[in-house]
Amino acid sequence: MPGLVTLTTDFGRRDPYAAALEAAVLKVAPDTRVVHVSHDVPPGDIVTGAYLLEYASRVFADGTGSSPVHLGVVDPGVGSGRRILAVDCAGFFLVGPDNGLLRRALRGRTVAAVVLRETVEAAPTFQSRDIMAPAAARLAAGEGLASLGDPTEVDIDPPAPELPDHGQVTTTVAHVDGFGTVVADIRCPAAVAVKLLRISGREIQLARTFSDVPSGSLVAYRGSIGYLEVAVRDGSAASELGLNPGDGLAIVVVGGP
Repeated sequence: MPGLVTLTTDFGRRDPYAAALEAAVLKVAPDTRVVHVSHDVPPGDIVTGAYLLEYASRVFADGTGSSPVHLGVVDPGVGSGRRILAVDCAGFFLVGPDNGLLRRALRGRTVAAVVLRETVEAAPTFQSRDIMAPAAARLAAGEGLASLGDPTEVDIDPPAPELPDHGQVTTTVAHVDGFGTVVADIRCPAAVAVKLLRISGREIQLARTFSDVPSGSLVAYRGSIGYLEVAVRDGSAASELGLNPGDGLAIVVVGGP
């Protein structure tokens, strides 16, 4: 089966930068399948990019190819002294700048990492095309991690906390999607006795899905990759609650069954 490389960037679609990344991958490994996860990360928004990269690593985990490679580019420090990493996550690879973008997808994993070697031919403002994309292609083609750079250590974050049965937990907003849904950086069990939460001063029903509440109402639920999400049916929870990616979030469990 051909290798797989996914692309997650803040490049947008107006300019040719995303296409240049794909061209750089195909130049090295022409049979590689390239999947564009998103190029609509707000410019420089590492928090959003990290969540989307984690999401990609989850949905391409099984049955989509041997060790998919996830290339993430949200890189305000491009051309500076920050490291560029390739990481073997025992089942998939990550390639991207060492600026926090990779940390969510690395959570709780045993990994091996290298610092990618820079070349004099690489454009200082487009290292993703000239360094990262070729490295991702080489990994997708089956080349070993050790051939790409020098071994290094990386910081690994622990898994997100779990929603408690009672009391308060403090976390952050991991993501706000295009519908205004707020993804909290807290895991929500598939079977949970909790029925009522207080978030940003509002009491919110914990339900199974949007249709469990009337139109215009806030609702919390277990999202598609296991995090607690808050939405407004037919509206925007982010606008309703005044929340953005990276904001602190206090969640109080105020009711049971």
